[in-house]
Formats: sequence, structure tokens, C-alpha cells
Amino acid sequence: MANVKATVLNPAGYQEQLRATDHLLIEAVPNHSLHASNKQFVDGEINTVDTRITSEVSTLNSTITTQIAGVNTTISNLTKADVGLANVDNTSDVNKPISTAVQNAFNALTKSDVGLANVDNTADVDKPVSTAQQTALNGKADLVGGLVPTSQLPSLAVTEYLGTVANQTALLALSGQKGDWAIRTDTGSTWVIVGTNPSVIGDWVELATPADAVSSVNGYTGSVSLAHTDVGALATTGGSLTGNVTSSADISAVNLTGTGNLTIVGITASGTVSGANLTTTGSVTTVGVTASGNIGCVDLTASGNVSVTGTLSAGTIDGGVYAT
Repeated sequence: MANVKATVLNPAGYQEQLRATDHLLIEAVPNHSLHASNKQFVDGEINTVDTRITSEVSTLNSTITTQIAGVNTTISNLTKADVGLANVDNTSDVNKPISTAVQNAFNALTKSDVGLANVDNTADVDKPVSTAQQTALNGKADLVGGLVPTSQLPSLAVTEYLGTVANQTALLALSGQKGDWAIRTDTGSTWVIVGTNPSVIGDWVELATPADAVSSVNGYTGSVSLAHTDVGALATTGGSLTGNVTSSADISAVNLTGTGNLTIVGITASGTVSGANLTTTGSVTTVGVTASGNIGCVDLTASGNVSVTGTLSAGTIDGGVYAT
């Protein structure tokens, strides 16, 4: 067994070895600060402390529970007056009424307060026409039966043709208004009234007439109507022609007669063809052919006689009696 040395705590609180000179007194119930105690005593003291703590905790819990109950009771009994809201009603936000002060402020509002001092409290259907609108309406034309009355139409200048006059004296004798016009045959031009006094030449103006591109036709002036004889041509029903006939196109006629040469692309005649030399690059279709000279063509078709003084030259010759 090991040598166990007893130790004690010195007054400074440090552990030191028990000396032979120290006095150690172990009491069953120590009652002095220098007394030591055994385990039994210490355990008893601990139990006592535990019991006291348990009792104190129980008492404290009971007190807290009682106090909480009292607080709850106090809270449950609180009124809006207890929290300084005696005048506040328990109303939802959506149902809160307008306060008297706000309502009074609203009641005191005028149209001037909201910037509508000039607006009248008039229903839309009863609103009058504004001054500006009425002024604009007064300037429009009215409709009577869907038409503008003549009394509201502006003055209209209807131009009128005053006729043809021989000279200036006759022109100034005309009665008319601005825009009316006449034709002077001595100048071949049109004159228009531009002033207020048609008896003064200064109130007339002569309209510029562009020069005609054609001044005459085959020696004729004015309204010209030409016949075939005016230009040395044959009538479509046939006829006689003095001189030569030259055509770059076909000729169709009843009778084709020339004292000169006939130079034609193609000849179709329901009558006879007579001439000096007959030359064609096409065909000749006729009743009879009489030539004092030569006949030259592609095809010659005749239902009558063909008489030629000179040479007859053709690709084919059909019909009739041929005499050379």
C-alpha cells in the first residue's frame, strides 16, 4: 500500500501537506471554519440544497404562472381606451369612412381649386357650341335639300362667245363682261375681254395663236378637200390618167388607162388595162390588156383579149386571145 500523505488547504487556498503540528478535527456536524466533514455530512447537505432548490423552483413557477395568468387577464381586458385609441373604430380598410375633417375639406372644394374655374356643370349632351366653333360654323354654307342655295354662292363669271366680227370697230361695239371672247376675221385671232369696259381696246387682249405647220395643201388654203384629180391619181372606181403611173403597192380598179407607162407591183382590174409599156413585178389580173409597147409581168391572167404591139413577157399566160 502506497504511503498516502494527508493534505489540507492553507488559508491562501493552496493545497499543502498536513504537518504533525497541524490540528485536524473531523466533526460529524462541523461548526467551525477549521472543521473537516465526512462524506455523509456532505451528502446530506447536498440533498438539503437540492430539496430547497426544488422547492424554490416550484414556488417560482407557481408565482410566474400566476403572474402570467394575471397578465393574460389584463391583456384580455384591454380596451382601445387603454392603448390611447378610444376614438378609433374597428373598421376594415376598405370600409373606413371619410373623416369629418376630410369630408369638410372636400365639401369646401370648388372648381377653381382643381383648375376648372371656367367649366360649367353641364351634361355632355347639353353642352353648348363654343364661341370658336360657332364662328367657324357661321362661315360655312348651308344646305337646302342637300344643295347650297344660290344666295350663298360667290359671284361667278360665266364666259360667253360673242361671235365673229370683221374688225376692231365691230369688236368694240360688242357688249360683254370679263372673260367673254370674240373672233376678228381681219386678224384671224381670238380677242378676250380682260377689263370692265369692252368699248375700250385696252380692255381687250389678243390671244397668241401659234403659226400653222401647214399653210396650204396642193395650192389650196382654208378648208381643203382633195379629189384624185387634184393630185393626178386614179379614182377607186377607175378612170383615165395622162402620163405615167408608178406605184410601189398594188392597184385595184375597174378600168386602168394611161397614155404613158404603167409600172406597178400588182394590178387587179375588173375592167381593162390600157397603156404604153406595162411592167409589174407581181401579177396582172384583168379582163383585157392593151399595150402599145411591151408587157412584162410574172403572171398574166385575162378573161378577155391581150393585145401588145411589142414583146409580151410573162411567167404564165392564162386565158383570152393573144395578139402581138
